[in-house]
Amino acid sequence: ANQRIDRASRELVEMVKPSFGSPAPAQDIWDKVVEGARLPGNWEATVAGALDAVRGGDWPLGAYLAARCFSDNGGSGGGGAMALAKPDDRCCNALWLEVASPMVLEVPRGQERLCVKFEGFEDPEWF
Repeated sequence: ANQRIDRASRELVEMVKPSFGSPAPAQDIWDKVVEGARLPGNWEATVAGALDAVRGGDWPLGAYLAARCFSDNGGSGGGGAMALAKPDDRCCNALWLEVASPMVLEVPRGQERLCVKFEGFEDPEWF
């Protein structure tokens, strides 16, 4: 499909994925997107899409997708901030595994016991 790409979008491509050199700072990418520039193609412009890009180490693409999510949902005059504030369960799950990872203890055979508190009883029982 022949698709004409406007000048602002061509500039944005060079900011996010430059032919040479480093990508533009995230704030510059954000500003360009809020002004209306779009990368060609179909992108998952959601919080999940932005987080996936960042998890993969592509910070410029993450900045682009976050800015698109913000803009596509009304920007500063609409629900842009609320769209970015949407919780991501995958982050919570990853955080749980990294920060509050379960502790594994070695219990000698024959020493296993389980403390159970039954409803209606004040004290727990060991089994």
